[in-house]
Amino acid sequence: MKISLPSIEITKLNLFLFFSVLVVPFIYTTAVPDPSLSPRLLALDVVIFVFLIALLFYVFRNYKTNTWEIRRSRILLFYVLYLIFAAISIFNAANQYEAFFEWLKTFSFFAFLIIATIFFHLHQNPIRLIVKTVIIFSFVLSLRGVYEIITTSADKAFDHQASYLIRAFSSNRNLFSEILFLCLPFTSMGIYLFRSWWRFAAMVASGIAFILITMLLTRSVWAAIILSSLVTILVLLLFRKHFHFTSSVKRGLGLTVIIVIILLVTGVIIFSRLGDIEVFEKQFYWVTNYKFGSSLERIELWKKTIQMGMDHMITGVGQGNWRIIFPSYSLENLRSESGIIFFQRPHNDFLWIFAENGLPGFIAYLFIFLSAIYYLLKMIMKETLEEDKLISIGLLFGLVGYIMIAFVSFPKERVEHQIFLHLFLALIIAKYADLSSDKNNGFRSKKRLFTFLMLLTIGSAVSIYYVFQRVDSEISIKKAYVSRMEQHWENVIPNIDRAIKPLTNLDSYSTPLAWYRGEAQFLLNDKKSALISFEEAYKVNPNHLHVLNNLGTCYELDGNHQLAKKYYQKALKISPRFEESSLNLCAVYYNEGEIDSALLLLRNIPDTSSNQKYQIFRRTLLLKKLMDLNKSSVDQPIARSIQRIISDDKWIMKIYRQSLSENIDFDKAVYNEVIYLMESMDSTITARQANIYRKKFNLME
Repeated sequence: MKISLPSIEITKLNLFLFFSVLVVPFIYTTAVPDPSLSPRLLALDVVIFVFLIALLFYVFRNYKTNTWEIRRSRILLFYVLYLIFAAISIFNAANQYEAFFEWLKTFSFFAFLIIATIFFHLHQNPIRLIVKTVIIFSFVLSLRGVYEIITTSADKAFDHQASYLIRAFSSNRNLFSEILFLCLPFTSMGIYLFRSWWRFAAMVASGIAFILITMLLTRSVWAAIILSSLVTILVLLLFRKHFHFTSSVKRGLGLTVIIVIILLVTGVIIFSRLGDIEVFEKQFYWVTNYKFGSSLERIELWKKTIQMGMDHMITGVGQGNWRIIFPSYSLENLRSESGIIFFQRPHNDFLWIFAENGLPGFIAYLFIFLSAIYYLLKMIMKETLEEDKLISIGLLFGLVGYIMIAFVSFPKERVEHQIFLHLFLALIIAKYADLSSDKNNGFRSKKRLFTFLMLLTIGSAVSIYYVFQRVDSEISIKKAYVSRMEQHWENVIPNIDRAIKPLTNLDSYSTPLAWYRGEAQFLLNDKKSALISFEEAYKVNPNHLHVLNNLGTCYELDGNHQLAKKYYQKALKISPRFEESSLNLCAVYYNEGEIDSALLLLRNIPDTSSNQKYQIFRRTLLLKKLMDLNKSSVDQPIARSIQRIISDDKWIMKIYRQSLSENIDFDKAVYNEVIYLMESMDSTITARQANIYRKKFNLME
């Protein structure tokens, strides 16, 4: 089916690009925990809503014969299927509020794609406007990055750690580097499309971006450049008969390659002057060695994410619910096992979607990209103008690079990344539609077209409402963070109460908002209210370590030891080395007289832990065990030797550490020490008697 729309003036496209590319990505406020996520989503939703209203107005007032193809676009077909499967996944979500909010976010990007495609299709040559807009955007972004490098270098050497401080208007260094890469296809197109100062501006913007990408040491972007370049070269070779470039274009391509190499070398030289050149060697080592550092950690995240998807093959765990369900697949040997770091995503968009939306959603999402690549290859073969072929090559370069970034990062989450991706897709849809010869499948009535746009507008209005609520919540959450840091617990509670709204019951770290209220109530000695808050938090995220631990503590204080053990044990099933729950469960076992169970649990905590609670518990449990051994011993020489050990804390710790190193029970280590003491130090027993003792206490190898 096709939508018939009136011609829209060039100024509408200018405004759309201005707000989408030159306003939304620069929205930034420290009033919320993530300065660039929800505020930008709200701004984008407003842009979408305004332009949908404009489209509705034009359709209502002027129904002419210009057509735009929808049904025959495989990209839009698979996008709609992806939206449907994502909606179905909501019903299987542990936290349906979070799932629905994430679905609204996806819906907004779909609406953005529809608007962009309409404008691009109706404009004769939108690419030049897009390229000019992106050149300006890239300039502003790059200049901010250069400024931050200069100011950072003035205070200290610009090394690998210092590079993390370079964010421009992004939330972190890697996201900044990624958005610079997504600008490159457009700024590079500008070198060939324009003359005079726009060409010069495109060259400078591309050059600065390349230098910054080199210096920022973002491996995902390096990999994206390499893969995109290889794929582009391969396509040029495979489809060389479809290219009839003039000698000037060939010289330009060769010159581009030389310039890129010079820029990369320049970036390395600048970095080496400011910092340490060995950093590049380490970065390349981390790229090639997946058994080291963050690469190994991501492999572990991917393995668990794949298992999550396999366990929920049909519907997935629900949009936005990966971060809730992931801990149930064990946090052992991950940085998050301590309960300080909380993974929010698997650093792979495709696996993320597989886990959250199931196999059908994953296939639909994957085919959005495969369809786009198919369209680009068809355009390369069909288009007759040299300029159009170069544009298709540029779009292919950018799309392949995005796919590479999505394979090791999380551009799906970030608004500015999605704006650029959907500009790519909209251009591909519009350009491919222009090549289509089928002109017979349009909307037969103005009513159907109006209904389609009206549904998008209603959805956009709903999204604005809930995103505004989310931003308002995050402002209160940020205030609660400040009060918590200052230990003003009485201020945390009202801020959290204001933050809890429809579709907002988690913070950006997957911590239930009710948990913060419960923590404040607990520390204000309102244990009853704290228990109610922790129970509410458990319903929101049943796999959060601190929620489980605090629930256990409240039940233990309330005298419900069995429920306390249940929640402590669940926390330790998720993270066997989580110190707080290990120590709390040790206390429960100690109070119940289960000293052996408490000691066994204590072994999960590294002996080097500086936790004072651990050191107190360890001494108490070891002394209790020694006294029990002493009391139960009917052999007086053994009892006297144990008594000597009890009086020496250093001796006790020596035996405990020996039990850890030899992986034996503490009581066996004690008997080993006692027998050695009597045989070798005091000479009160013979070797034969020592062996009898060893056999008696099951110490013989």
